[in-house]
Amino acid sequence: MAMNLTGQDLMRLLPAIYGVRDAAAGGLLEALLEVLGEQAEIVQDNILQLYEDQFIETSSTWAVPYLGDLIGYLPIRAVDGASYSPRAEVANTIGYRRRKGTAIALEQVCSDVSARQVHLSERFRTTLTLQSMRCVTPSQPAFALVRQQKLMEEVSGPFDGVSHCADVRRIAPRIRSVADPDIATVDIALHGPGQFNLPDIALHIWRCRSFLVDKSPALPVGERRYTFDLAGLDVPLFTVPALRTPFDHITARMDVPEPISLYEIRTATEDFYGAAKSLFVWIDGVAVAAEDIAWTRLSGKEGGWCCGVGHKVSIDVQCGRIALAEEWGSPTEVMVRYAYGFAAEIGGGSYDRSVNLTNDSSAGAFLAIVGSPLTPTLEDAIAVWNTQPSGTTGSIVILDYARIDCVDTLEIHIAAGNALTILSATEHVAAGIHSGYTAAQSQATIAAAIAVTGDASTSGGTSGRLALNGLRILGSIDVSGEAVAMSVEHCTLLPNAMQLRAGGTEGPRDPSITVHSEGTSLTIQNTLTGPLAVIDSATVMLCEVLLDAGSPCCIAYVGEVPSQQGGDLQVENSTVIGKVRARTMPLASNSIFRSRLARNDSWAAAVWAGRTQTGCVRFCSLPFASITPRRYKCLPTSVANEGALAPMFASLRYGHPAYGLLSTWTPLAVWHGADDGGQIGVMHGIQETEAVQNTQLRIPEYLPAGMEAGIFLVTPKMCCERPRRHARYGLQVSKDCCDDGTSTEGVSGIGIGLL
Repeated sequence: MAMNLTGQDLMRLLPAIYGVRDAAAGGLLEALLEVLGEQAEIVQDNILQLYEDQFIETSSTWAVPYLGDLIGYLPIRAVDGASYSPRAEVANTIGYRRRKGTAIALEQVCSDVSARQVHLSERFRTTLTLQSMRCVTPSQPAFALVRQQKLMEEVSGPFDGVSHCADVRRIAPRIRSVADPDIATVDIALHGPGQFNLPDIALHIWRCRSFLVDKSPALPVGERRYTFDLAGLDVPLFTVPALRTPFDHITARMDVPEPISLYEIRTATEDFYGAAKSLFVWIDGVAVAAEDIAWTRLSGKEGGWCCGVGHKVSIDVQCGRIALAEEWGSPTEVMVRYAYGFAAEIGGGSYDRSVNLTNDSSAGAFLAIVGSPLTPTLEDAIAVWNTQPSGTTGSIVILDYARIDCVDTLEIHIAAGNALTILSATEHVAAGIHSGYTAAQSQATIAAAIAVTGDASTSGGTSGRLALNGLRILGSIDVSGEAVAMSVEHCTLLPNAMQLRAGGTEGPRDPSITVHSEGTSLTIQNTLTGPLAVIDSATVMLCEVLLDAGSPCCIAYVGEVPSQQGGDLQVENSTVIGKVRARTMPLASNSIFRSRLARNDSWAAAVWAGRTQTGCVRFCSLPFASITPRRYKCLPTSVANEGALAPMFASLRYGHPAYGLLSTWTPLAVWHGADDGGQIGVMHGIQETEAVQNTQLRIPEYLPAGMEAGIFLVTPKMCCERPRRHARYGLQVSKDCCDDGTSTEGVSGIGIGLL
């Protein structure tokens, strides 16, 4: 036990005569012993810590790698959201190794190091083999039971239980020579071409997460017709995985975030429907019983789909639609509980955004609650704010999930020195007393255009500040007047929601934000947005943003008019779909510019900086012919490999669970192209590359002898596709910015390449 020895304590250990003489001399000896006691205490603490460093639970941080090295622990990359730390994994290594060779141990360790749901599938159990008369295995039929819909839906998926013919190709990643840059696809590095053989084990890793939306009003889109999504988009409903006990069981269907199929919810309604489950519906405050619901497809175009089954509440889980029979009348309110799927915490939603709130939202003197007696509407709250004097700081809070439709444009005035935050949040009430707000389980959908005006102040001062957080805006934002410091965090900007329901190649799109005021600084973080039109004297910074213009040939970033250059643009960890023209690019890092020129385009380059003497573009993917500042380790490296190194996406349609997610056909150079070895683009922050690398590092240690394993990334599919228009022979019905009447890409037919 450590003892704190002071100078007086040490003096008592000496003969009393020395104490008397030292007191007469002014206490010099006691002061010296005080210093010696402090140093002795440091030495004593260090000796005690040396003993504690022998145990992983009490060791210092610097000693953790050394203790891990004693048991052969290989360090891995830290992944956000993982339920482990290097200290915890070193401590759990013994527990893992006691179960080494079992399927549940391999699955659990892969799930722990990747921070994702992992399912281990022993493919030798579904590999067709000759039956032995001495040991008949009726659980492994020789033929696929095509009449069983559940089996047919799971074919080629993680839970495939149908017998397959043996595939002699290996499931492990093939041995190959790696080029620089590596043009091989991601799938090549994760698994081989085979999958069904006796030594094969498939590890499926889910790429998307499910986000729970609880007690949200459904959006009426017609007579007795509703959508779960408040923007009116068709979105598949997801399963909310329950919390699991480690080493409890092999991952099953209810443990993973996947879209709910009609067959699943029809045959196992109790697993998905309930007040604490993945899906539930209230009509005028009354819970709808499961026996009153008809699970069916509500097919048809937007706003014109059928009204479902008579006497029932019809729900389409694949499109997120609700239809009420006539017997249910016209209810005042329909509340829903559901989950949507996405890969990252971007665009606002049910996840916690509190750490991203500015100090203005909590320290301000002005507070307006939309729906309160003083400010019943958002227009009223903004009107009250516009009357505040210069120097006012405050917030406008929109509670929970709400949709606000405004006929007129919302005019927000930001005077010099003022700071306003508009956010969606959840109110906390304890014992009837308000205890604050949390930016979680809330998202406000505002269907209106917003005009932000920077007002001049007679007393001068700093520029006004405006922050938007947790909002989904179905309209454009126009900034004019004096300079404003504007930040948009965790928002979704849909200037043309009807157009975004279509595929990603339909355009052009109207600007989501237009900046007319000189000197304005615009910061956008963790946001999904459309094109930006910014005056050349303003500055823009994008961080973890998906800026989608609808097509690589459409304009994503430009000045007030398409013929002018935009303001200074800084891009980090973002994905830009469309052409970019900026005055300068001080920094572009870990970003993807999916841009190209249309035929007979007037632009000099798809990514065009007016001044190239300043700035740097590093670890980015952009057209080789771009006019930018000096580049460092960017892709492609030449015109010859530009096509081979082009990034590919799983989906570029807003509302798709895999929107903006890199496809497994993406070149490995893009997958590992960031400055930290991660993937380039807006999904850099989900650390998917690091999670896969950690899994590949742990597999050999826990894989049974003689077995081989491959990793398969599970990308959700859109279950409710927009009705397709059939193209007539020789013509392409849909147009995008790349078509100008002379491009052969807009024409199809035999021999078109000879024209």
